[in-house]
Amino acid sequence: MNRLLRLVACVISGLVIADLPAVAAEPITHAFLATGGQTRIVDGKGQTVWSYPHSTRDGWVLPNGNLLLAVSRNKDFPGGGVVEITRESKVLFE
Repeated sequence: MNRLLRLVACVISGLVIADLPAVAAEPITHAFLATGGQTRIVDGKGQTVWSYPHSTRDGWVLPNGNLLLAVSRNKDFPGGGVVEITRESKVLFE
């Protein structure tokens, strides 16, 4: 009985350890585009490095670095809209 309990304890502890997430030696950091009430690019350190003054529903960083944004309805875009904008906030298409 004592051997059986030890075996069960080993199996359970192995399952618990297997379910824990792996911890990376170096934290993974990267920039990302956040859309919604605040549209912005956040760098790997958590700092906002670019922002857009309207709320958006979705967005993509294009291969050339420009942003393609689906803009939410507002006074400037009463039906919503689509904007391609540079990182310098120059509107190329709307």
